[in-house]
Amino acid sequence: MDLKIALEKKDINWVRDFSKSIPISQIADEVEKLSIVNRVLFFRMLNTDVAGEIFSSLEMEVQENLIKNFSDEMVEQILDELYTDEIADLIEEIPSNLSQRVLKNIDPERRTAVNKILKYKEDQIGSIMSVDIISLKENWTAQQAIEYIRNKKDDVELTHYYYIVNKNKKLVGALTLEDIVFSKDNLQLKEIMFAVPCVYTTDLKEDVANVFAENDMSVIPVMNSSNRLIGMVTSDDIIDIVQEEGTEDMYKMAGINSEDLEEQYLKTSILKIVKSRIFWLIVLMFGSTLSQVIIQIFTDYLEHSNSLKSLGMGIFISTIISIIPVISGSAGNAGSQSATTITRALSLGEIKKRGYMKKVFFKELNISMVIGSILMLINFIRLICYFMISRDLFNTSFIEYEGQITKLPKYAYILIISAAASISMFLVIVFSKILGSVIPLLAARIGKDPAVMSAPVLATLTDATSTLIFFGITILIFLVI
Repeated sequence: MDLKIALEKKDINWVRDFSKSIPISQIADEVEKLSIVNRVLFFRMLNTDVAGEIFSSLEMEVQENLIKNFSDEMVEQILDELYTDEIADLIEEIPSNLSQRVLKNIDPERRTAVNKILKYKEDQIGSIMSVDIISLKENWTAQQAIEYIRNKKDDVELTHYYYIVNKNKKLVGALTLEDIVFSKDNLQLKEIMFAVPCVYTTDLKEDVANVFAENDMSVIPVMNSSNRLIGMVTSDDIIDIVQEEGTEDMYKMAGINSEDLEEQYLKTSILKIVKSRIFWLIVLMFGSTLSQVIIQIFTDYLEHSNSLKSLGMGIFISTIISIIPVISGSAGNAGSQSATTITRALSLGEIKKRGYMKKVFFKELNISMVIGSILMLINFIRLICYFMISRDLFNTSFIEYEGQITKLPKYAYILIISAAASISMFLVIVFSKILGSVIPLLAARIGKDPAVMSAPVLATLTDATSTLIFFGITILIFLVI
């Protein structure tokens, strides 16, 4: 029997057994496939504590529809099983009329706690902290602490760590549940507690994620501006933050507006996806006009310059232009590597916004020179192989072009172009890697998002600059020889 059939038969025992034997995430997936009528019926059949846990695992859109269709009594029962931060998240996402209904069905004390969370900005840790916490007093004994935790277990979010406060409610340390349970009953908590890192309500979410990574803890206390303990952040919250930040950075690096794509991919409308992608594509298209102008100027110059015609360069315009995509593509990829690395280092706090520009510059300069040298050599070998296959490298004849005989045989010009392309490859790799490292640092320094600025600026400048360098080097070598 599946869930839909059990609901149609109103088999309460089967539904309750199902809710206990299947992981919550899988139950949520099954519930989201049901019609709204069956969803409401499903929750009516459940025990209240299980209903609250399943409800909190549903997509926000599904939660909203359920709130619309639940009775006030059922709304109150569900909300009683949710943590305060979960209620705050719900209120932030649903329409105002439903928010009022939610607030009406919670007691004044919880309403005050919810409003405390809602006053913080979305990117601040206070907006997702849990205020349903247990704080223990430093002069309590281990036995008193155990009794207090036992009495409060149904009203708070239980964790592995418990925080110790003094008489002014200021954090003085922490203990694990094991520390309390295995200590002597009459031992005071201040004798066994240990120091613990903390964050503040106004700290940015991504900064708090770094604190978690550095301290290897599953829970971290949250303080207000008066240094008083008012909440905590759990590893569950941090996992969500890391996922959100990672997704946001990936979208921004690709020139996609992440604010328009908060829903799952398959649930996001075509119009929203188009809206999120089109802006930077238009910007990049117009930016590419610069490369088009440079190519047009140089090809016109090659076709109409008598001095270059006498060198025989005009014959190889198509060959020269065919190499441009390889050089500009390599430049773009090299720049993106540096930009991605520096952006990640900035987000993790490995590089500070100030004082590190010089170190990063010289590090990337050394990296770019090594990589550029390797690619220069490989590119020259690649072109030699390419022109050997096309037989151009074996052509020892002199070419007649517009009534003039070239000074050098064809294979010599092929070698010159290959050398020019390879030297250009070295220079554009060095340029693009330095550019890719400097742009994120400059963006961070002026308060802009490095992930947003890097992609369009890099794409435009590396394309145009690589084309300019290649044409310039090629013409210079032809003139010298």
